[in-house]
Amino acid sequence: MTSSSEPKGDNMLSTIPTTHQTYLRWATRADIPTIARILRDNLLDFEFHDHFCPKRKENPEEFYLFALGRVRMFFVKPCIRFMVAEKLELSVSGHQRTKIVGFSTWDAQGKDNPIAKEWRRQDSGWLQAIERKLIDLELANYRYLQNTIFEYDAFQRAWRLLHESYAHIESLESNLHLQFLMVDPAWHGRHGIGHKLLQWGLDVADAVGLPVVIESSLMGYPFYLKHGCKLLTHVRIDVVPEKAYDMPILVYEPEGKEGVFV
Repeated sequence: MTSSSEPKGDNMLSTIPTTHQTYLRWATRADIPTIARILRDNLLDFEFHDHFCPKRKENPEEFYLFALGRVRMFFVKPCIRFMVAEKLELSVSGHQRTKIVGFSTWDAQGKDNPIAKEWRRQDSGWLQAIERKLIDLELANYRYLQNTIFEYDAFQRAWRLLHESYAHIESLESNLHLQFLMVDPAWHGRHGIGHKLLQWGLDVADAVGLPVVIESSLMGYPFYLKHGCKLLTHVRIDVVPEKAYDMPILVYEPEGKEGVFV
């Protein structure tokens, strides 16, 4: 028989909950599967993909392959960077573990964009060029030989429409484009993960004097407005007429330059 006053063993101490700490770091290639899983889990409920992949919920594993391909494609583009939000858990017993709970994808657009120039300089080697070609081959193999659920042609037409909604605006030629901001569904809510991921880009925009461009889901729209973003326009998504909706395109103007870009 044991007394409740006796010290608890190491295994018991490891289960005692302690305060979680969240920090941001640049993603590595080892993070790609986790990033793709978080992307897949969020896109299952994103209205945009109702028009191109209506059977994704019935085929989550194949839809994961699509998400994985998107992550791998963006990961090797010279002017794109992935950032992850990672939770650090410290147990009373002295152990610690980390878990990726969200990510953002930042695309520095425009030939005169100082961030794009620096990122391009960092990623200009011949090994990176070979890697991009290999991934292009992998994506083509998936699209034409393996894919059974995704309508790529309609998707690419809609993607072009989104980009064209702001590409003609000269003041937005150089911008920091938020391609993705996704939080693990298990961590949705009042944890501040999305705020941390977004605020990094807004702070950089303020420091460099660049606007941030965002193509938002309907659910994310109030979140971006709350962070000072402004509605630029709506893009009609109507590949499936009965599910047609207007996707909001938002712009964040850097501090001190309000009214310059929009």
